[in-house]
Amino acid sequence: MIDYKIYSVESRKGGVGKTTVALNLAKTLISKGYDVLLIDCDITGTPISEAAKHSPFWKDCITVATDNEGVSQNLIGYYEKYFLNGHRVSEEFVKSLSYKREMIHLIGSEIYDDEGNLIIDPRNLMDDMHSYWFLDMIKDISKKFSEIAECDQVAVVLDNSPGYVGIGRSLREWLTSLGPDKAHFVLVSSLDEQDIDSTISSATEIQMMMMDKFLLAKYSLQTESKDVSASTKVNEMLNAKKYLSNFFYELAGGMEYPSDTKKEYKVSDYIKVVINKVPDDYLEEGKGYHFDDKKNEDRKVLIQQLFPIGTDSFPTNIVKYDNVISGQFIESSLERPVTEDQESDLGDEFKRFESRLATYESKEDKYGYVTYLYNAFHSVLDKLDDSGYKRMKNLLEKDFLPEVSVMDMADNVRQLGNMAYSKMEKSTFSKEGMIESIKQQMRQFIHDFGLTQYSSVLLSQLDGILKKAGAERKNGNIFQLFNLIVMMRLVINRHRKLYKMDDEYRLFLKNEITNGSKSAYDWNILESKAIQVDQEKLIQLDSELTDMMNAYYRYFYPTYCYNILKLIDCASDFQLIVNACRDTIGYGARIMSDELEDYLRDVVVKKSEEYNEKTYKEKVSEPFEMKAIQELLVRHVIDD
Repeated sequence: MIDYKIYSVESRKGGVGKTTVALNLAKTLISKGYDVLLIDCDITGTPISEAAKHSPFWKDCITVATDNEGVSQNLIGYYEKYFLNGHRVSEEFVKSLSYKREMIHLIGSEIYDDEGNLIIDPRNLMDDMHSYWFLDMIKDISKKFSEIAECDQVAVVLDNSPGYVGIGRSLREWLTSLGPDKAHFVLVSSLDEQDIDSTISSATEIQMMMMDKFLLAKYSLQTESKDVSASTKVNEMLNAKKYLSNFFYELAGGMEYPSDTKKEYKVSDYIKVVINKVPDDYLEEGKGYHFDDKKNEDRKVLIQQLFPIGTDSFPTNIVKYDNVISGQFIESSLERPVTEDQESDLGDEFKRFESRLATYESKEDKYGYVTYLYNAFHSVLDKLDDSGYKRMKNLLEKDFLPEVSVMDMADNVRQLGNMAYSKMEKSTFSKEGMIESIKQQMRQFIHDFGLTQYSSVLLSQLDGILKKAGAERKNGNIFQLFNLIVMMRLVINRHRKLYKMDDEYRLFLKNEITNGSKSAYDWNILESKAIQVDQEKLIQLDSELTDMMNAYYRYFYPTYCYNILKLIDCASDFQLIVNACRDTIGYGARIMSDELEDYLRDVVVKKSEEYNEKTYKEKVSEPFEMKAIQELLVRHVIDD
């Protein structure tokens, strides 16, 4: 039998990521050459077996204990058999673990069977008697695993219950009796002040329990050869405990545990703290985090050891928040599982949408075809909702609906009807003459600057906004149409003046979205207070309207540029969204990571960043928190 280490992953409250840390600790230990058994002792929490079943990130590295017929076995089922087998772990257990090198051997703890029947009332494990027997079973299971392991390093990871009741208390009593060489505690906390305070109190309790065991062991060694009464031994032990306890604190948390090596231990040798789910705004440079020491020297010692501060004033044991973890574990256990039929239907909906995207480039009327794509995109959103991805659907519906920009453009056009010119007679200009004039100017601009590849976008967008201005209606607002022609004349003139032949038109538009709204109307045109609106006629502008025109232009121009850019990128933007949904689902999450969501928003919505395949893969490859936790565990827990 190989000696083994035991890591108890604990927290004082639920929802801080304890299970996630336990899984990552198991995986990290394997990467360090250990054979690992992971026991889910949190019988009322998120079942780890759900990760093994549903999360692609975990299912390929976890082997779940099964019986001879391949049915999953769990800790509660073992507990029942433990009683029937005379308080012994049977050989059947050894076979059920399905030992495999470089795999996490998992014993889950579902309290319900596959039919939804309660296997055991969890309250039965909260009293002292059942906790004692349950603890005995955990001891036997750990020992059996170390016997079948083929590696010379073995670790048992316990995902303990939050708080300090029932099983958790019994496990802690046992672990502290094993000594700091064998038993290790990983306390998971949020940055909440009360949670931090409770975590420090928990560390104090472990410290005192370990000290008690140390003192008993040390006293036993000192008095084993003495022939004294039992009462004398007890009194001597209590006096030794009082003296050595004070001595322990004077040594700033160090203690000498009875062993052959006479090694001196500190609290941080066997207790580690992980501060999980830290919001981004707490990680701003220079902000730091200060712990309340409450003028207690013993507490100061614990804080210094358990929360080592780095050069940036932050504890070095911090992991930032990543919402995709919730999507992978919490939703997968609380919500109904996504069925194979639902996954298949969703996949078919993605394919139908992509087939429509494939025809976009060949369409001359891209502005009109986008409406068709918008409807198809809503079908995708509805299918996401039907398939159990409501949070993902809500995210896309809130921030990524493409028609929002078109609605902004329509609002701009409608507002143009508010400007009227006292010097202009409605009959002076014909609709047909104005419309043909601006179309001819747009075609000439496309020709002169070699923008043929964008001609369908520019011309179909122009047709679309002309329709919004009532160009096809007999009783349309002539002033709205006229002002639209004025605005488009200003747009084309600005592009002619600023756009260079060797520029990339997309990048030019992106720059104009930012800078165009800061520019006043084109004074080169307006300094004469006249604008050509058709092939032959000019309109004299009222001087009192120039300020109003300037205000409208500031809104109209960047919105126009943004819509042209959205039409150019329409197919690639939609494809990127579909890929992000598909890849997120492929990693077993029901919501995109914050990093991926922000990246999509920059590329698709804000247009502030160009798509980069390498960057995208980094955002979608796996949840940030997984990597961060594993790096922290290697640095702070295993290699320390």
